[in-house]
Amino acid sequence: METPVLYFYDSREESVSVKVRFVKGVITEWYPQASRVEPTATLYDASLNGKQPDGTIAWDTVTVAPSLRADFPTDGCDNHYYAARQTASTPSL
Repeated sequence: METPVLYFYDSREESVSVKVRFVKGVITEWYPQASRVEPTATLYDASLNGKQPDGTIAWDTVTVAPSLRADFPTDGCDNHYYAARQTASTPSL
């Protein structure tokens, strides 16, 4: 599965909670820092061949605010994540 991206469009500041479940899969990369990610065990190539619990990730509180300036991390190199950041969505903390 490719990297899913959630975009929020809002005209006012508010706090939201987000929980994502990936049936029969694991979540290996995310931004911003999540409140919870499961499974918590260290995964390695051979362990991915066995039965896995569903992967979940949650952000308990994310502030979505049109007044924020989108300030995403960069490293000065081309990166496949950068195209997903070029959007008119509402920035979040």
